[in-house]
Amino acid sequence: MEKAAAPLFPGSSATDRELRDLKAALDAHSIVAITDPAGRITYVNEKFCATFGYSKEELIGKKHSQLCDPAYAASPDYSAFWARLRSGEFFQGRFQRQRKDGSMIWLEATYNPVLDRDGRVVRVVKLASDVSAQVEEGQRSAAMLQAIERAMAVIEFDIDGTILRADVWRPAGDGPFPALLMRTPYDRTQAINLAGSPDPFRATAAGYA
Repeated sequence: MEKAAAPLFPGSSATDRELRDLKAALDAHSIVAITDPAGRITYVNEKFCATFGYSKEELIGKKHSQLCDPAYAASPDYSAFWARLRSGEFFQGRFQRQRKDGSMIWLEATYNPVLDRDGRVVRVVKLASDVSAQVEEGQRSAAMLQAIERAMAVIEFDIDGTILRADVWRPAGDGPFPALLMRTPYDRTQAINLAGSPDPFRATAAGYA
């Protein structure tokens, strides 16, 4: 999702106390980093250091690309991402980044360009949370579902009982080994025809005579 960016602190009425309170709230609950428009890191909070395994001294002045997979950091997509941030675009989404030890992490993050009074981007504020556990759990669930579908007959219905998809087994042929089965995916129409047969394994569906 993308939308036009606005300054992180719109207007000029915020007092130093209000800005300190806001910073404290962000630091307490978010992974926070600030870069200049070229992507050089100028600030990270303690949560950021703990998440990525770096000290502040190791990060300040370094490029944001240090936190990315090297192949992605060298890609046109990464260059375009920063070009669009420098133009003032706001980014929100799920991003994969790399810890100091080389392991990968998933962040739910926003990249917020901060504008000066003339509308020029002067810094980019990143606010993030670690969603690696949720992403990995989703990947495990997807892998498990794929394994089940490879090993078993699966039929998907909607709430009124209509067959949406079927992935079933049928005999490989009429040879001497009738127990030898092959997997045959059926589309919606074929599945409905199959479901209407008194003997699904002997049913004739278009393309699977």
